[in-house]
Amino acid sequence: MRIASLCRLCLLCFCLQVAGGLAGRPSFSHPIAQGSATLHIGTEQTLLEMTVPLEQIVIANQSAPADSGIDAQALDRHGDYLLAHLHLTADSVTLNGKVVSAPAAVNQALVYRLAYPLPAEKPGVVAIGQNLLREIEFAPGNPWEVSYRLSVYRDGHLINQALLAYQEILRLSLDAAGFDSRLGWDYTVQGWRHILHGYDHLLFVAGLVLAVGSLRELAIIVLLFTLAHGLTMTLAVLDWWRVSPRLVEPMIAFSIVAVSLQNIVWPRLSHGKPRQAIAFGFGLFHGLGFAGGLLDSIAALSAEQVAWAVAAFSLGVELGHLSVVIPLYYGLALVGSRGVAVPAPSTSQRLGSLLVGIAGLLYCYYSVSAALA
Repeated sequence: MRIASLCRLCLLCFCLQVAGGLAGRPSFSHPIAQGSATLHIGTEQTLLEMTVPLEQIVIANQSAPADSGIDAQALDRHGDYLLAHLHLTADSVTLNGKVVSAPAAVNQALVYRLAYPLPAEKPGVVAIGQNLLREIEFAPGNPWEVSYRLSVYRDGHLINQALLAYQEILRLSLDAAGFDSRLGWDYTVQGWRHILHGYDHLLFVAGLVLAVGSLRELAIIVLLFTLAHGLTMTLAVLDWWRVSPRLVEPMIAFSIVAVSLQNIVWPRLSHGKPRQAIAFGFGLFHGLGFAGGLLDSIAALSAEQVAWAVAAFSLGVELGHLSVVIPLYYGLALVGSRGVAVPAPSTSQRLGSLLVGIAGLLYCYYSVSAALA
């Protein structure tokens, strides 16, 4: 009984945390922001060009006085913000940079040029890291994460491409003829983080798992969901089919409510073909949501690198799913919720589905409000 009570408590905490996160920040569905950057390593200085989406400037400006707004001064101030949160070193010696030009507008982003003088003695290793937006919470206890697709040039030649993410220090050996890309690992980690910080995807997957009665049924559901979101994510990345986030986000939110209603109101429909249709149909929209976490960071990649990045990102997404699905499935097994073939769901299934549904309704409200704003 103690184990069963503990599992119920864990399930309750998981759903309440997700619901609380949704209530904490309505305008964005994932605490992950992205951009692109180019690092030019010269003999006397390193020039860093940051293409910062306007969304990031809006988020960073939330810590400013409420009446400051996003005006020209705020855009200029963001250059100083970048300098304070980007960390470059040469042979472990901190480099002090400065903004060398006014930000230039490019589509829905601004380009900042930051110059970092190099020491007189030629350095052997240049390293770069960042902690952008980490002081701003997406939800209580869940700060924003920023990643940048970084291209590194030396003497006009592209020598490296990597993902510059929080807690990831990119070290460039200037004595080497070339650099290992780490592209696959970077995008696998990005996909994994995208799932674990994507409340909407976690809620939908949790709702699916709550009703499955066997490992075979779980495997079929996960396979269909994977095929669906993999298909639309690939189509979006290839620019063959893209849908406005104003439609995608509300549909993802509705998918959470739909799967919860299936579990509670129509339990017979939470198995077999009806549940498979839900997993595949709404999985198509979730794939478009996954693509939104990938498009900005692959803009500068070659076709071969895009294929590698999509495959690695997809692997990370599936690893993220498994890290949620497997513990939840076996946790529910401990409270006697597995192997249920009758219409009446167990108490744990009802409770979990109810909490997932409430969180889904909150997300519906915020996503629709954001779409109509």
